[in-house]
Amino acid sequence: MILTYRLLTVTERPPMELLLLADPSEHMIAQYIRDGKCYIASMAGEDVGWSFYSLKIQKLLRL
Repeated sequence: MILTYRLLTVTERPPMELLLLADPSEHMIAQYIRDGKCYIASMAGEDVGWSFYSLKIQKLLRL
């Protein structure tokens, strides 16, 4: 099986339940969403993880 990554589209909601596991601050999560990019990892058509990167905050979150 091949793991692929794709950028979260503007019509998709960020994975809030996962973001809260990585950082319990809703204020910081709002900053990540506003200033960063969220990538979804998929395998065999199923979302299996995500990566979030913000150039402004310079922090990488993975789960």
